[in-house]
Amino acid sequence: MPYGLRRCYKEAKMYQYDPRFVDLPKDVYLYGFFQNEDYLKASEAAVRREFTLVTPLDDANRAMADQIRSVASVSIHIRRGDYAHDPDVRPVFGLMSLDYYDSAVKNISKRVAVPHFFVFSDDQEWAKANLRLDFPMTFIDFNGPERAYADLYLMSQCKHHIIANSSFSWWGAWLCTSAEQMVCAPHQWLTNSKKNAHQIIPNRWLKI
Repeated sequence: MPYGLRRCYKEAKMYQYDPRFVDLPKDVYLYGFFQNEDYLKASEAAVRREFTLVTPLDDANRAMADQIRSVASVSIHIRRGDYAHDPDVRPVFGLMSLDYYDSAVKNISKRVAVPHFFVFSDDQEWAKANLRLDFPMTFIDFNGPERAYADLYLMSQCKHHIIANSSFSWWGAWLCTSAEQMVCAPHQWLTNSKKNAHQIIPNRWLKI
């Protein structure tokens, strides 16, 4: 048992809230995704504190954070990597289509004046070759996997979000504190609709 704990709680159903969670003892090891906002409501302030950066940002990331805060910023996350190339992962999650991103951009642009889109992806070459928008775009391509924490921070600083079916951009959107935040999220999180994860998307987010 990790860390010398005697008890372990394994998430019963991925993405679905278990009300028994609030009755768990403090000295228990949690095993699972727990990617449902209901798990966070009772301890939201503490969770947000845990996501505070410890490693200082470098000059490039500080400058980008300043730019993001100065405009009507919208993060776009394009997840490919294992979703595109791992034969065990792709059938479970699949890839978000360009139609999804086009629809999300149209919804955002109807409500956000002069949006500026900041593109986060683990495949920037594909994103640059395929994403075509009639709005200002900035590709966040200078961090790489070793500084994914900086990408997550920058994503959280954006005022609005278009997420992929990915935990990374889910957290980037959830950590945002913008009062006017608009989030577009995939209605179909998993490829198998019978196993879909509808509870993963907070009610205030727009499902597309």
